[in-house]
Amino acid sequence: RAQATIFLLLLSVQNGTSWKDVLQDNIVATFHAERFAITLYATCTATLTAGNETGAAVAFVELYNRVDANLPKNLDPCVAAESLEGKGADGKQVVRITAAHGFGSVDIAVATSGAGLLFTVVNVSLWMVPDDTKIMSFGEYWNGTIDNRTTSPVVMGKLQGPRGLLGLPSDNQRRPLSAGYLTLSSRGYYKYIFGAQIGDQVGFVYGPTDSIDNDWMGLARDRGQLQTNPNRFASWYWTDYKINANTTSAYGDRAETLGAQLVFLMGVIEPTQWNVDTTKFPNGIKGTVDYLRNRGFLVGLHTLPYAPTACVDDCARNAFVQEGLAPTYRSGHITANSAAHTEDLGFWWGHENGGKIAANGNPTLSMYGFECPQRVEGYACVRWGSNMSLINTYWSDLGDFREGGSIGFDGKTSYGMVEQRSKLGSLIAEGLENSNALSIGMTVHLTANSTDTMTLAYLPESFLLELVPIMAIHHNSTAQAYQLRWTVMTSSGDLKVQSKQSISEFATGYIVKATYNGSFGSVSIFINNIRVGTTVSQKPSTLQHSASEPPIYFGAKGPNVTNGLHGTLEEIYLKNASTENRVAYVYTDNVRPDPAAKVYVFDLNRPSGRTYFANTMSRVLDTEGADFDTTQWDGFEILFVMAGRDFPRSSATARSGLYRSTPSPDWYHLGWPLYWGQGVLQGMEAVMSLANKNTAVECSFMAPGLGPWRPDMVPYVDQRDTDGLIGLGLEWHPKLLFRTEISGTVLNTYHTPLSWIKNNTEINYWLGGLVSGGVAPQLSEFGGPGSATEYDAAVGKWMRMYRNWGHLIEGGITTLRYDTKCCHTQGVCEWQVCSDTIVSRLVGGSAAAGLYVGHSDHVIVPSNAVPDNGTALIFFAWNVISANVTLGLSTANTLRIIATSSVSNQNINLFGGFLTSTNASHGVYVQHISNGTVVNSKLIKGVGQLSYLFRANLFDELLMQRRQ
Repeated sequence: RAQATIFLLLLSVQNGTSWKDVLQDNIVATFHAERFAITLYATCTATLTAGNETGAAVAFVELYNRVDANLPKNLDPCVAAESLEGKGADGKQVVRITAAHGFGSVDIAVATSGAGLLFTVVNVSLWMVPDDTKIMSFGEYWNGTIDNRTTSPVVMGKLQGPRGLLGLPSDNQRRPLSAGYLTLSSRGYYKYIFGAQIGDQVGFVYGPTDSIDNDWMGLARDRGQLQTNPNRFASWYWTDYKINANTTSAYGDRAETLGAQLVFLMGVIEPTQWNVDTTKFPNGIKGTVDYLRNRGFLVGLHTLPYAPTACVDDCARNAFVQEGLAPTYRSGHITANSAAHTEDLGFWWGHENGGKIAANGNPTLSMYGFECPQRVEGYACVRWGSNMSLINTYWSDLGDFREGGSIGFDGKTSYGMVEQRSKLGSLIAEGLENSNALSIGMTVHLTANSTDTMTLAYLPESFLLELVPIMAIHHNSTAQAYQLRWTVMTSSGDLKVQSKQSISEFATGYIVKATYNGSFGSVSIFINNIRVGTTVSQKPSTLQHSASEPPIYFGAKGPNVTNGLHGTLEEIYLKNASTENRVAYVYTDNVRPDPAAKVYVFDLNRPSGRTYFANTMSRVLDTEGADFDTTQWDGFEILFVMAGRDFPRSSATARSGLYRSTPSPDWYHLGWPLYWGQGVLQGMEAVMSLANKNTAVECSFMAPGLGPWRPDMVPYVDQRDTDGLIGLGLEWHPKLLFRTEISGTVLNTYHTPLSWIKNNTEINYWLGGLVSGGVAPQLSEFGGPGSATEYDAAVGKWMRMYRNWGHLIEGGITTLRYDTKCCHTQGVCEWQVCSDTIVSRLVGGSAAAGLYVGHSDHVIVPSNAVPDNGTALIFFAWNVISANVTLGLSTANTLRIIATSSVSNQNINLFGGFLTSTNASHGVYVQHISNGTVVNSKLIKGVGQLSYLFRANLFDELLMQRRQ
């Protein structure tokens, strides 16, 4: 049918009929929403129409192929569509979508939901691919109507898709448009459904940016998936780790002085079993929680991602990410080009899939002042430590980890070489010299048999890791097999160990690790995380190290390629520490630099790992029936930054086409790792299916998508006081609002240590900007409840004003002036000052809106932002002295303006809006109030748009009343 349709299209076009007319005759269905319609054709292409605009024809959906068919692509467009008349229910239209290559079909129901469309999978039984690769990718129907390369960047927020920016220069006359998908099911993300099952859904909306939030929120509200937990707006006081049962009252007193709504408890959970620390709270935590609640506080709980250390052996094997990955970040702290406290001498992922270098993953200080991730576009990392030079190797499609692929060796001419000393890389030589510990690991894929010993890694005069050929008996016949052999040359002689099992007794894709512990004179070898051999000499020793510092060779014993490897290598690493007793993969980064801390990572891509995580975390949240009001999953970004695996793929492809590596900034990029990240989202959902539903959860990362469960709020990034609190305000005040606007998720400031405050001007500026925008302040002090109290009264004043004036709300923020010359990308530009002007509608208090003024350009505040008898808070950025604003309703009777910035002598020029008159005999009576006293008053008369200059200092008010 598909071939016949295409033939008719070609024939018709040859006869002079337009493509559009031909497609019109082959319409299968048109799905109508409030602001747009999507037309599906028999060829399984679709077009979006909105008003007079029609988008480009795109595939209605792409479907994953059978991996074992070894096709050149993994996702292919569907090839035919037909309507299943009589199959619809409740206004739904059901269409059958035919997969390419004869792999069957999928039935999808399409229905209007609010202002959007709802796509529901209703039948996958005819789709002839394995269940885990039933991957669907719906079309980017906005193509041809929205330019998402420039003014409409792709945003991975609650709504995922291109978002037309508001506040652009007036020469851009076109009304900004936005579009995107809403994740509604556990197996969904953005336009994708992974492992599709009956009932899986995605939503789609399209329309003007100034209405798109109402559109997607309406669809979410209809499905009961809109965030409603009021605790996400609370102001916090962070205790420190010193809190205990005896000091709780002192922390409560401090929180009361500061005016905080929530006391956030730290250091409650001990690290071994994730139980309440009985050395601090011998009678449990509930008494402390009840005491604080009786004083009128909400109570929150701080948690960290460091898995319980008591989980070992089978527990660790089932719950944690196992060894096999090389490090994602290097361990230790570094300064300039020297290393300190690191065990990572080098690691080479081996997934470049091109070129003659396997890059060493050790990064150094970046322009942003911290160790930055590997291979993320836009980051200026300078690598140090030697790269691996590849001689006569090839790039193989074999590969189990990250995006796949590996370094191929032909056993005859191929080898890899890592210089111990180079312009950048003296670390390896320094790390090996006089070392009494060593670990080397890699994943090995054999491609051909050899009767010779095959070298995996060799450092002359120091160590040799190799595969020794044997003849193994399988089912009464002999076959080529190999045993792993590890030799370490030490000051006490050679130490050797050889596995009794052959490597072929394990699953393919052999994870190999070899260790040396000089303290005991022991060597051990592991295959697929199982110890297969140990030799102990009981003679303390150190590693021999040649003074000539020869290269380390991989895949052969040197340039002459003796004992070459017939196979491929990936995820190679070298450490000057013995990892023989590690029960799983240990995570390190710039925050967690010490591998000895043994930060194991929950493996949420396996059901066993998700179950363990869900049971453990929900037990913590519900401990003793405390039912915490809020929790923060601090540092939990380590769960997904490794992006350790990809989807299954055809052997003819090096990648699935869906792999996302280390998450990059996620509003210009699709930064979430799709395979690995799905496990994280499903793991979080599993926790909250068991835990108290009234607990508001803040994660330390932006979990994109709508649901079925997502965190209630998210911190921006870690604060820093490098530029002082005024500098921090300039950098963060507008971005917190902008980020909340485009993501549809409440952002907060993580926490501000009270010890950072240097004077009242700083605290007035920092907290004034937060409170004016409705961002909940979070204050902390890690010196106990009696330290750094000098500015408590000033802090308390602002915290109480936050309670009084109200908080921001998702969908209530509008950028009025967007600084096109400034970078707004989270993860890259937190410390740049942008001159944006943004209005935030406030709810839950007495004020109606807060206006952040980042530039003197004239802005018009939407009329619905400040209702009759409303209050507008106007906050000036530190480098701005005047504002030009149209504000308020022309039909309103009263409007109050309060200046909330510590900038002196602010000039607020008001034009029109409330100051609009249709009768010259009427007027507007204005009163300038300072410290409760009227210092100036005036009756303004006229017809049309009137004006008034309000010269203000902090907390000055302008009361405007219409006179009839």
